[in-house]
Amino acid sequence: MTNQPDTLSNELLKLKIDDLFQEIESLKLRVARLEGQATPQAKSGPEGVDPTPGIVSNPDQPGIT
Repeated sequence: MTNQPDTLSNELLKLKIDDLFQEIESLKLRVARLEGQATPQAKSGPEGVDPTPGIVSNPDQPGIT
């Protein structure tokens, strides 16, 4: 049975690819959170302009974790 090693390695590759996609999604969420934080280095526009357009802040809910 020479197909079994190929099948096993294909299954391992599929699992590794799934893990990589999960890691990418995790990193996307982390980047989105970091971009949402106001840091002086992140501001590229005029002073006082929100660097993340489209995100509306709610004063009744301070900080999203």
